Amino acid sequence: MSEKIYIVKYSSGSYDDYYEQNIFATKSLEVASNYIQKFNKKLDYWKGVMMTYADEKGYLKEENWNIPVANHFWTIKDMNRSFMEEIEIR
Repeated sequence: MSEKIYIVKYSSGSYDDYYEQNIFATKSLEVASNYIQKFNKKLDYWKGVMMTYADEKGYLKEENWNIPVANHFWTIKDMNRSFMEEIEIR
């Protein structure tokens, strides 16, 4: 019988600036699944909040360029949902 490790990660960007970021690894499928659900729920919430600062095309409105949230706007907008990768230990 082999053990499994679950690597929880998220991706960001697209095409040439795409990357995956490892968040943590665990042996518990339940811990990984619960974290992914929480992460994705909060990401959906914050994407909604950030889009209130955007125009109809999804770009940051000019009047919001100099407010503190502008630093995080593109980071959150480009972030994709969390997922896990399963690795088997032999």
